[in-house]
Amino acid sequence: MADEADGGGGTTAPDEGAGAAAGATLKVAAVAARLGVAPATLRTWARRYGLGPSAHTAGAHRQYSLGDLERLMVMRRMTLEGYSPAEAARVALEATPGDPSGAATADPSPLAGVLAAVPPVPVAPAGPPRPPAPRREAPADRTAAPSVRALARAAMALQEGECTRQLEAHAAVDGVALTWSALARPVLDALAQRVGAVPPGRTPAGLLQTCLMETLRGVADDAPVAGPRVLVLRPCAVGFAVPTVDGGGDLLAHVVATVLRESGADSAVLPGRHDAERVAAVAEQEGAAVLVVAADAVVEPAALAETARLVDPRGARVVLVGRGWGQGAAGLATVVRDLGDLAGALA
Repeated sequence: MADEADGGGGTTAPDEGAGAAAGATLKVAAVAARLGVAPATLRTWARRYGLGPSAHTAGAHRQYSLGDLERLMVMRRMTLEGYSPAEAARVALEATPGDPSGAATADPSPLAGVLAAVPPVPVAPAGPPRPPAPRREAPADRTAAPSVRALARAAMALQEGECTRQLEAHAAVDGVALTWSALARPVLDALAQRVGAVPPGRTPAGLLQTCLMETLRGVADDAPVAGPRVLVLRPCAVGFAVPTVDGGGDLLAHVVATVLRESGADSAVLPGRHDAERVAAVAEQEGAAVLVVAADAVVEPAALAETARLVDPRGARVVLVGRGWGQGAAGLATVVRDLGDLAGALA
C-alpha cells in the first residue's frame, strides 16, 4: 500500500487478513470533512485535549481509527450543545473506553454504523440553583442568531467566564475567522451602539474584548508555526506613531494574526499605528515577507495614502484585509474582505 501524506482525504485500506473494521483509518482531511470542522481544529483538539489520531500506518503516519472518530463525534456534538471544549473532551475520552483502534465495530465496511455507535452524552447532575442575574436589555437585534444573543447577554451581565466559554467553544468548532465574523464582531458592533451606565472599570465591550484576546492566545499557542514571517498591523498613521494603551484598537490585528496561525503561518502583530517608514523598518528587522494591514473601520484618505507607501516591489508583499478598505484600495494591493479567504490569498 502506497503511503499518502498526512492530511489527504479518504480512508486507508487495511492489510490483507486483518479485520477491516479494526484496520480502517482516516486521514485528517477526511475526519475534518466528516465532522464539519477545520483540520486546524482537529490539531488543536489533539494537542490540548488528547483527542488525536491513534492508528499508525506504514511510514509511521498517524491516522484516525474508528474509535478516534467516535470520540471526536462526541466532542463535536457536546461543543455544539454549549459545553466547554475541556468538559466535552473529558466526556469524549471517558465515554468510549476500550480498544482505541475501533476493533469492537462489527460492520466490516469502513465508517459504517459509526453514528449509531456513539454513546449517549452523560448529563451532569444539576447543582444548587443560582440566584437570578439582574435583567438587562441585550443589545443584539431580536433577529440575530441565538449564539449572538447568548454572547450579548453574557457580556451585558459582565459574565467574563461565560463569555470566554462561549468564544472558546465556537473557536474550537468553527475556527477563529467565523467566530469573529459571525459572533464576536456582531456583538461588539451592537454594544458600541448601546448607551447606558456601567460599573467603574468594567464595560461589556471591554470585557468581551478581554475574553476574545484570551481565546486568541489559546488558539495561537496551540497552532503550529511554519512558513515565512507575516506581520499584521493597522493602517499607517501619517508622520507619527499612535501608541496603543489598552490594546483595544489592535483587536482586529490580533484576530487576523490568529487566523493566520491556524493556517500554519508564522504571524505576529505590530501594536499601535505607525508611519510607513517605521513599519518598513520593523518589517525588515522581523524578516517579514508579508505585511497584512487590517481595518474594519473606513480608512481615511490620508491613512490610505500613507499605507500605499508600504507597497514596494523590493520589500514585503502587502495584503489589505477587512471591511474598511474602499474602492481606492483595490489598485494598491490584494484586498481580502472575508477572513476565511485570507490564508488562500497568501498561498
